Amino acid sequence: MYPRVVTLTLATCLASTLIACGGGSSGGGSATEPPATGEVLRVLSPLGTETPCPNLQFSTLSASVGDTLSVSGIPVSMSAPGLRIIAADNPDIVTPAFFQMREGNEDWQFQLPMHPATPLEGGQVLIEIGDGSNHCPSQSFTIAALPDAPADYAQRVQSALTSWVEAAASQLGFDPDQLRNADTSQLDGMAAVMRMLLDMASDPSAPGSIKALADDAAADPDELLERFLLSLNLEQRLLEDAALLNQTTPAVQSLYQPGEPVPRAITRNDEGPVYRNGGNCSGGFQFPGATKPDITSIFDLAPAMKAAKSRTIKAVAAHSATATNYAGTAQWNKATPVGNILFVVSTVEEALNAAQPQVFSQFIVTGDTQLTEDRLASNPAEWKAEIAAKGVDFNLERAAAQTIIQGLGLIPGPVGTALSATTFAYSNEVNAEIDRVTKDSCFRVKAPEYGPFDATYEDFTEAEVIGNAISLVDHHRYLPSDLGAATLEVKIKGEAFGTDSSAKKPLTVNVNPQILSLLPSTARIADAGDPVEIAATIANSEAEPANFAVDVVGGTSRGEVTQLRIENDFLIATIKPTTDREKYPVQVRFTSQNRTLPEGAERFKLADIEIDLGVTLTPEDAPCLTAGDAVPLTAELKGFDEQEQEVVFSATGGSFTGETPLTATWIAPQASGEYVVTATAKFDSEVKDESRFTVADNCLRKIWYPNGGFAIDNNGTYSSEGADCPQASKGDDQSVTFSDTDIPEPPLLPAETEFWNVRSETQSARFTHNSSRHVVDNKGNDNAADDSCSGITLSGLMDADVVYEGRADGTLAVSVDATLETTCERYSNGDIECSAGGGGIALGGFFYQDIDRETTVTLSGRLSCSGLEGNIGTGLAPINILVQRYENGQTPYDYSNEGNTSIKTTEGQYRSPQLFAGSCKPEQGDSSTPFQVEFVLDAPADEGATDLIVYTIAGAAQVAPAYAPSINELPSGFPTEPAPGQYRSAGKVELEVKLE
Repeated sequence: MYPRVVTLTLATCLASTLIACGGGSSGGGSATEPPATGEVLRVLSPLGTETPCPNLQFSTLSASVGDTLSVSGIPVSMSAPGLRIIAADNPDIVTPAFFQMREGNEDWQFQLPMHPATPLEGGQVLIEIGDGSNHCPSQSFTIAALPDAPADYAQRVQSALTSWVEAAASQLGFDPDQLRNADTSQLDGMAAVMRMLLDMASDPSAPGSIKALADDAAADPDELLERFLLSLNLEQRLLEDAALLNQTTPAVQSLYQPGEPVPRAITRNDEGPVYRNGGNCSGGFQFPGATKPDITSIFDLAPAMKAAKSRTIKAVAAHSATATNYAGTAQWNKATPVGNILFVVSTVEEALNAAQPQVFSQFIVTGDTQLTEDRLASNPAEWKAEIAAKGVDFNLERAAAQTIIQGLGLIPGPVGTALSATTFAYSNEVNAEIDRVTKDSCFRVKAPEYGPFDATYEDFTEAEVIGNAISLVDHHRYLPSDLGAATLEVKIKGEAFGTDSSAKKPLTVNVNPQILSLLPSTARIADAGDPVEIAATIANSEAEPANFAVDVVGGTSRGEVTQLRIENDFLIATIKPTTDREKYPVQVRFTSQNRTLPEGAERFKLADIEIDLGVTLTPEDAPCLTAGDAVPLTAELKGFDEQEQEVVFSATGGSFTGETPLTATWIAPQASGEYVVTATAKFDSEVKDESRFTVADNCLRKIWYPNGGFAIDNNGTYSSEGADCPQASKGDDQSVTFSDTDIPEPPLLPAETEFWNVRSETQSARFTHNSSRHVVDNKGNDNAADDSCSGITLSGLMDADVVYEGRADGTLAVSVDATLETTCERYSNGDIECSAGGGGIALGGFFYQDIDRETTVTLSGRLSCSGLEGNIGTGLAPINILVQRYENGQTPYDYSNEGNTSIKTTEGQYRSPQLFAGSCKPEQGDSSTPFQVEFVLDAPADEGATDLIVYTIAGAAQVAPAYAPSINELPSGFPTEPAPGQYRSAGKVELEVKLE
């Protein structure tokens, strides 16, 4: 907490002191103008109703101005208490005080201000603590007098301040003399800031000149300013810190090279970034034109941080509230010189804090988090710590005035709430200088970071184990000591870095039992007594993975281990089991010989050796059957004794005849469908085999080859990732494809088992789409500073069902039912983007027929189109059914022979091999088109030959976004830009084809 309080309280010393300084650069007002009467009365009013506080206790009841006091026993009901310091002899003279932010349940702390009525002499006061609703009884307290000071002490402070600002400028890579001699209109960035501070410290004619104020104070008989500054011990602290800065390597390397013109050398306009940022300090810029100190390891970082934190000037912050709270009612007329001095001190200090490592920015702890119990003592696990530090970002805002609460980071309480309604400013001259340097905007420097560096050393980090699963071997190494989880708590040794901070990082470490793996875990042998090999390994071993003891459970009467050998990480055991079938299964125990936890625990795994029992039923299947067909069945048993060679036949339909222990004949039932026939070993019902048979009304060979797919855009964030656009992050793929590419080229035929005698297959897609899309809007120019990120939101839906069927009556059927919804939106740059999706299927159906004589065939069916809207249909490939003859089952028929297609109408006229053509389009409306074609196939040309006739169902059904070019017609010209809005394509296409 200390570093934070230091940084904030210093700034508040200025802000709070200036309660009597009037408004900011735009406000006017005199240096002694009081705050609004209402605000003063609120501060003067008691902090609620008095209530007993029996445990209230102060660390001391007598102290000097600026001392830090601790208070305990404040009732917990006062979550945000405040303080009033009341003159003992005049309760109307009051000054407020503020508690500092605290961590946890530590005592409350505040810094003692000056006496509200007699600041020089001090004296008795009453301290009232309350939260606005209730306050504790007032505590009598003695404030010591301010120390006597020489009449020229303000001038001495000004001289020391000048030396200190010069030393700080050198630390920041500037030459003070070059800065003083530079043309102020040419200075920018940090150079302009440091020049302003040098002028305020040493130039009697500069706006807000501290030199002029100090000279006036020396001539003024009033000693309050000098005695107050001496209470801060400001001269000594400035001189000590200047000496330290002069002896220290500069925080940044020089911003200029010798011999360069001063303006260019200081401003570095050719290399430095743009520091102003549109009136707010939300962005960040690297330290302008400079490089980091020579910090390359933790051994450089620690002393650099310690030196930065131990600089004596920081102790001024401990006294920062000494004058702040006094100005509220007593109207101390020395507020302006104090404010200007502390403005210079705090601004220089912030600039140094930006360049020097001040705070830990990263603390990374890594290590082995998964250990196995058998890890060897010679191979301990290790943790590693890395530390990075950085300065504190520097800001010089146009609105330099801050409220007391904002500046100090204090508990607001009722006092703070009252005062925070009033904004306090530096003197008008200082505000005008801030406006000039920042050009009415904001100046910010992002502090550099150092590291991360390896900090796994005893000087910088330490670890503590919470739990029993591991134990430390030394500073950063550890071993498992029990199963379960433990936490390694690694802590930064703050003292090595000059801080009270003891940041901690937990590292959870799990100690796992050994995982024993056997291959196979169950070994099956053909006959009792057959030898078997079993491999064993400890899959997660951190020692010896093949370190096992092996034995046969039950001793040598059940078997023996005949050989052990090691191959890589496996122990291979050869076992000769018993020849007595009654003693199976035989178990083999593999026991780990590695270390176990708790010490001595047993880790083993059992392998089973079983006699392999099985039934094989033939045939596995058969070509399409019709009602009453007979199928001879044969069962073969293995692993059973001769006396056990018998099975039981069963089926999901049909009947059996001629049954023997291992054979039977299955009679196909009258009803079409798929049937399962099972043979089960009579002496072990777990051992069985089955065959599947299809019974159909029409055993014409037919098949579908499903082929298609559907998709829609992935969910998530789409982004060009420029101009503050978010990072792209897309979800899982949203598509489904189905493809049977292994289609035999006729006259080759599929295997008999692949025909769709009685079969159904469904393919579905269920996807929704939601995304945010982002692009860079460059505003139509090349100026990157104008770029912005434009975003839109898109949605969509892809819902589709495809059903393929092969029916018992000889029909092939397919249906496609699809809905696609998409949206389009416009970016700020005028571009349109849409969600995308779509898909479809390519029809691939075949009938196969053998003929050896003239044959009459009837092709019938129906094409139905319903609910079609948007961009959906059979596209540019309408549905066609074609016939192709292969003479002698091999040679494609030549249809160019004088119009002889070998296909005739029933009237004897040759006709086209195209038997049907049809399409579905939204403009056709709902339709159902039946068709029936009867035709005659000529007898084979060669006597006694058999020709193969192949009927092909071809075409496609597709769906696409309704804003896209139509899938049902050829494109003409360029596509038109879609309008923002919602788009829908939907409908259903059904086809049935039957061959008789």
